[in-house]
Amino acid sequence: MSDFDFKATYNIIKIMEASKEQDNLIFNNAPLLMAIISEDGQILKGNDFLSKIFMVDIEELINKNLSELFDQNSWNLFLDYLHTSYQQTKNITFSGKINRIHPKTSDYYTYLWNISYFSSYNYRPLKMFMLTGQDISEIALAQQTLEQINQNLERKVDERTQELQETNRNLTNEIISRMEAQNRLVESEQMLRNVLDTIPVRVYWKNEELKYLGCNDLFAKDLDLKSSDEVIDKNDQQLKWKYKEKLADFDKNVLTSNTSITHLELKNVLNDLDNTECWQKISIVPLKNFQNTSIGVLGVYEDITETKLAEREQARLQKELMISSKLASLGLLTAGVSHEINNPLVILIGHLYRMRKYIEGNEEGIRCHDKAIYACNRISSILKGMISQLKNENVYCSNNKVDLHKIILETVDFIHDIFKFEYEVDIKIYLNAKMNFARGAEETLKQVLMNLLTNARDAVIENNQKKAKLIIIETQNTMDNFLIIKVQDNGSGITEDIQNKIFDPFFTTKAPGKGTGLGLGLVHSTITEIGGKISFETKTGEGTTFTIQLPVIIE
Repeated sequence: MSDFDFKATYNIIKIMEASKEQDNLIFNNAPLLMAIISEDGQILKGNDFLSKIFMVDIEELINKNLSELFDQNSWNLFLDYLHTSYQQTKNITFSGKINRIHPKTSDYYTYLWNISYFSSYNYRPLKMFMLTGQDISEIALAQQTLEQINQNLERKVDERTQELQETNRNLTNEIISRMEAQNRLVESEQMLRNVLDTIPVRVYWKNEELKYLGCNDLFAKDLDLKSSDEVIDKNDQQLKWKYKEKLADFDKNVLTSNTSITHLELKNVLNDLDNTECWQKISIVPLKNFQNTSIGVLGVYEDITETKLAEREQARLQKELMISSKLASLGLLTAGVSHEINNPLVILIGHLYRMRKYIEGNEEGIRCHDKAIYACNRISSILKGMISQLKNENVYCSNNKVDLHKIILETVDFIHDIFKFEYEVDIKIYLNAKMNFARGAEETLKQVLMNLLTNARDAVIENNQKKAKLIIIETQNTMDNFLIIKVQDNGSGITEDIQNKIFDPFFTTKAPGKGTGLGLGLVHSTITEIGGKISFETKTGEGTTFTIQLPVIIE
């Protein structure tokens, strides 16, 4: 703004003084708030309305500032309007509330303000303004009330519209529901059909004449029918059953007695040539209508052949478990017996050593004496191993470095005379391996070799077609640093039907009392424990070769 024009202001005040009565009449009788204010809101002159707002006499208004009527934000906005009126030389009208409570609305006064600038004789704007304010509080309240009424009306219209839309949706949904219900009725028969054909049991139902009303696909398959519809209106005599036992007699009993048969197990024979068995569990109940009147029979049966076979297998395993328990008891007994055997064995070894000086010079006697000493020491070692296993001690440690060639030679030397002179079985040894050290337990590996040689001996004895009974032991190395031990016999071989079972625990083909079925099972577990593999090749009537593969120790 420009500097305050004192001359113009003085002239205006003179004019106002000259027309004081007329001016007071205008200010005091005007039906609105009137005031002359400076650019900073200082009241230069005001009427009764303004004095009532400030609650002071008119004469005291000169000391008041309009800023008392506004909060800070509203006052800053008011000053912006004053400056805009001055700078743009135009009148400005706006509405706003002041910090006074209206007695009727119980809310702040709402005024419609008009700012008019004063101009000098040369039409230059002065830094004085005529401010008029009309109380529109009741009008604003009425407008607010009207807006609330309109909002209520709109809300009620919306609510009614929503009700109508909801009613329309309900009608639409009811129509859709009825259509869906009709579709479900159409689909229900197919759904029931699908359920019957999916469940893993056979289902059929008959009328009072015991003619079929229907069945599921599994039942039709048992009758060698292409479709379940082919059973309708037929009886059991007209159908081809694959079971000897028919259900007709059971159906008749249920129909006549009006009582159910549940969980009845039937055994049938599918093939008379190989006596193949199959088992079914059947349940037959009276078929009733909505009036609870019997109109036929409903039958369900399932194939429980696998369950029966599993029960047999479980019984077999329980028997084997009993054998295992007996072996455990035998082991405890062995622990006591071992102690009893060990005492006389020590005496026997001592006397054998004393006998040595009496057979000096007798080469055959010395040889037999050394074998007897070796046999006694082996018995002692076996007894110690058995006791250690019962105590869960790691005497048969699988991390020892062992000479496999030495194990082979000592094992064969121990049994050679018995095999040769008692069973007429020759043993040939070909130690071709250059690297013959591996990790394992010497006594355990001797027992492995002993089991394989004993089985080979039994196999060559059974094969009476050959006069020469021969077992060959051969070692060799592979390119990937493994030692191969082969135990080959020219015995009877292993039949195809048991080849996948020979390493199973407790499996044996020997007569009762001749074998426990533990030998090859222990051989397999022992070799596997030390990181090796065992396999076999066999041909019925020609013999079997067992191959052990062990990782060697590279010096």
